[in-house]
Amino acid sequence: MFLIEFQDYISFLCSLPGLDRARVKYVTGVACNISLPSPADLNLPSITVSALVGSQSVHRTVKNVANKPEQYTASVLPPDGITVDVQPSSFSILPQRRQDLVIRLNVTRASPSFKFGEIILTGSLNHIVRLPLSILPKSVA
Repeated sequence: MFLIEFQDYISFLCSLPGLDRARVKYVTGVACNISLPSPADLNLPSITVSALVGSQSVHRTVKNVANKPEQYTASVLPPDGITVDVQPSSFSILPQRRQDLVIRLNVTRASPSFKFGEIILTGSLNHIVRLPLSILPKSVA
């Protein structure tokens, strides 16, 4: 359901702060032509933000790999001290089509340790997709 290719990993590496781009090319053989807006935007079926300051949007793309259309509804079990908003909160997705999601994270209470939660996408054909969240809220917005 989540799509990721080799170039996505290169873009992830190139988006890491302080990483030597020449070293990425030396090790992988691929130049840093495209960076992600944030390392947290790597399209994995989980979301980790190692230092959430205020608020941040994280992007995910899902694909319907089934042969039938399906309606999904998002629900959230937010990490303690963080609000989570998923847009769109419900969507229909045709077979082999993609849907972009924007997940808005907002700190309501800082913490010295990671907080955990999850986003649950519940499908009309009884499919359930879980996106674990691990967030370190560093400051209050």
